[in-house]
Amino acid sequence: MLFRMGLVLILLAGCGPSSSEDFKEQGKTLSRHLLAELQSIHSRDELTKATPRFQMIFDEMVSVMIATREFAEKHPKSEMTELNDEDHHQSEELRFELNRIYKIDGCREIIEKSQRQPLQRLDIYEKRREKKRMRF
Repeated sequence: MLFRMGLVLILLAGCGPSSSEDFKEQGKTLSRHLLAELQSIHSRDELTKATPRFQMIFDEMVSVMIATREFAEKHPKSEMTELNDEDHHQSEELRFELNRIYKIDGCREIIEKSQRQPLQRLDIYEKRREKKRMRF
């Protein structure tokens, strides 16, 4: 789930507040911050203590995803920036760290719990967006 969220963030970051590069940079910055947090975790206790930081990062990621989607809808001719080797490398690093942490007893549940509220917010946004689209 976390990997998909990070990948979606990187993919959606192709459109930005004033340019496609702005959102892409926001996404990359959040992904780097998330990676650093993941790399600092070596036990369930450390993850438990870090949960508020993870919740904040996930919430910021969802905010960027929503803002990116809204910008793309308002600027349909704006181009998505292609993913480069650095983006793919960062995704792989996120996947590696997430898999490492998931192997620690109980950590998968802690990560998923910290994602729950931001993902619910994203789901509500997407459902409202779809409902609005269906009206027109």
